[in-house]
Amino acid sequence: MKVNLSKEIVRANGEIVRDGDARPVEILCSQCATKEKQKPPLTVAAAIVTALGLEYRDPDGRLLEHIDGKEKHRRDKLSRRIFDAGTEMVDISIEEAASIKKVIELCYPPYVLGPVYDALECAETPAPAAS
Repeated sequence: MKVNLSKEIVRANGEIVRDGDARPVEILCSQCATKEKQKPPLTVAAAIVTALGLEYRDPDGRLLEHIDGKEKHRRDKLSRRIFDAGTEMVDISIEEAASIKKVIELCYPPYVLGPVYDALECAETPAPAAS
């Protein structure tokens, strides 16, 4: 199913989320704040590409999930396909949507997770059967 992943992510208060804003650890300093304002808006596609490219660890550095080489390769191909689409619609399977949701849950706060889930809903909803 083709989905639009080019939508910019916006917080509940209407503030545009900038690429790099939604980090697990916020770095607060005057220089960082100045640079943050110059970053482009975070899109659903950019959040997905980032999430697919990370390995997730707990605070002690242990991997939260073991990912074999085949799965890493599959995630890389999916992230490249999404990135290469730019602002075009992207064909995402139900399985790919589920995989994306899994990594988004590990990586991002609710204000990013929500728009990603919303964008992927049409990929997970089967088309009505033709009569």
